[in-house]
Amino acid sequence: MEKPEISIHQHRVIDNKTITMTEALTQLIPLGTTMSIAVGYFYLSGYLQISEVLEKMALKNKIRIIMGNRTDKWTANEINEGVHGYQYKGEHLEKALSPKQALETELTQIEPDSMAASAAYHLRDLVAQGRISVKVYTGPSDYFHAKVYLIGREDPLDGYAILGSSNFSRGGFTGNSELNVMTKDVFPNLITWFDDLWDSSDVSDFNIELIDIIENHIKVPRLYSPQWFEDESGYYPASGPEIPPYIILRDYQKEAIRTWFKEAKGRGILEMATGTGKTITALATFTALYKNLQNLAVIIVCPYQHLVTQWEQECHHFKMKPVLCFKSRNLWEETLNAKITSFNIGALQSLCIITTNDTLSSNIMQESIAKLKGNVMIIADEAHHLGASYLRQCLPQNAEFRLGLSATPDRWYDPIGSDALKDYFENGVIYQFGLRQAIGEFLTEYYYYPHIVALTEEENETYIELSKEIARYFVMDEDYELSNNTTLKNLLIKRARLLSSAANKLIELRKLICNRKDSLYNLFYCGDNRVDGKRQIDEVTAILGSEFGMRVHPFTAEENYRERQKLLQNFENGVLQGLVAIRCLDEGVDVPATQTAYILASSTNPREFIQRRGRILRKHPDKKYAYIHDFIVIPRNPEDVGRLDAATFNIERKMMARELKRFNEFAGLAENGPQASLEILEIAKMYHLLDI
Repeated sequence: MEKPEISIHQHRVIDNKTITMTEALTQLIPLGTTMSIAVGYFYLSGYLQISEVLEKMALKNKIRIIMGNRTDKWTANEINEGVHGYQYKGEHLEKALSPKQALETELTQIEPDSMAASAAYHLRDLVAQGRISVKVYTGPSDYFHAKVYLIGREDPLDGYAILGSSNFSRGGFTGNSELNVMTKDVFPNLITWFDDLWDSSDVSDFNIELIDIIENHIKVPRLYSPQWFEDESGYYPASGPEIPPYIILRDYQKEAIRTWFKEAKGRGILEMATGTGKTITALATFTALYKNLQNLAVIIVCPYQHLVTQWEQECHHFKMKPVLCFKSRNLWEETLNAKITSFNIGALQSLCIITTNDTLSSNIMQESIAKLKGNVMIIADEAHHLGASYLRQCLPQNAEFRLGLSATPDRWYDPIGSDALKDYFENGVIYQFGLRQAIGEFLTEYYYYPHIVALTEEENETYIELSKEIARYFVMDEDYELSNNTTLKNLLIKRARLLSSAANKLIELRKLICNRKDSLYNLFYCGDNRVDGKRQIDEVTAILGSEFGMRVHPFTAEENYRERQKLLQNFENGVLQGLVAIRCLDEGVDVPATQTAYILASSTNPREFIQRRGRILRKHPDKKYAYIHDFIVIPRNPEDVGRLDAATFNIERKMMARELKRFNEFAGLAENGPQASLEILEIAKMYHLLDI
């Protein structure tokens, strides 16, 4: 059930038990001009929860924070369970921690490229600029435990006061709905109390100490300019793109860029695992090329609209203001042509265009980009899509510099498209940084649990019939080059959907969820198929929601962009326990909070299952390990295999070979790989597949 909007009455009062502090602050902060906070405990995990709205306010107005001089006592058990939003490890802690010790404890657990690290960067810099100011209560009482959030408006005596029991922490913001939102009846007295306390000798400055603590734990060279994040200001200097100082390229990213420049001569594909910074690498490459040429246009091509928005946000960090070309041509055509004209005559030295694959293939876009003169670069995100027959004809030939990005550049069942893509980027894959290299340092380590699911007798009969029909179309065996035969493709799709929708998967899912119905951060991958006439995604959602009472929601193409962002936010905050998805989470959508994934869609397409694993393994401050439950389909119960005739056995053996390829890919890098292999060993023996 969606959370209600806050409705503020002129004088009083909201006492709403179903809305969290995160939602209250997110709605109210944009309505105010100043922020004053008095809390007993202040944690970086709390800042991360509302950093976006706080940073926007801080760029225009000041934020003041007073916190208590000590934090609560943490026991070793509480630390291990991550009660303050992080998983801690180390020595037993019995005494109370000071604000300095509490912040240091959080920072030691933060990954350098994580969301929490980014929040720490921004907090430090905003404090250094005087936009956020922090003080510690050192008055006569040894226990300062206020929980007051004051959002001022233009009138100094007008604003919102949020009172309740929420400290400035992840748990306080996401798990606490005990709050009152009040206006004129209490705000004047509270803001006067806060101002008096702020100016009194009972509080001491904590700004310099906070900056030093963050700098000692997270290294960045210098402060960024807050103007880089002021979208409204139009601040994009004529000097062209720049790598922001808070982005530190890793050695493998530098090596990828060097290879593209030196060895590939500006053309090639980077095969980099999900979560290893392909976007940053590409924009850094463009920036370096611009510095050499001093005149450069780039066309960034994305398969989906939501990726256009993500690339736009990253471009802003590099001082780039892109022209977004998607949806109706009326929204961008005139602007695009004006920018191209300015670039061609030298009035504009740097031009960035972001578009979708579909828009790229349109006549108007083809005509427009053909007008570009001078130095032109293309960056193809998820480049494997562009190998499709209708798209590879549309790739701009006037782009001298070509950079493709993909974790899985080969197109499944389409060697012609794969070769065409390699030809366009000329050198094919020029640099690889795979999951094996990334797991541990850049991606989360994981445990893998295969669950053996047999087809029902009826499903197995259908599978055998489909396989016999498919076999008639092949001259050799099924490790083939797929022809353009539409009937054959439809048969293959029908058989794949049969495996993906195996009815016994739902029985196995019920067994797994029975003891985990209170868990958070669950992701359920379903197939685009039906079970007993119903879509599998609807069946799974009903099982989780109706039978087990879990807070879950589908995540599909039926939800618009704004709805998806809300779903992702609710998932991150723990409002939703799980997302039930088809393909919308395969590429370009980040769900780093995911801790446990259930893969019900039996995909044998390497691109799909590699992409899904990459999504699950994204780093997150609250996640030490990820857990993957994979539903491995077998044609029949093991005891029946020995009675099969040779033809049926060979058909089923080929099916199991495809399933085991995915199993080996997942188990090979898992923390419990050897144990997981035991689960499937007997099946591999029965089908003579020990060499897979």
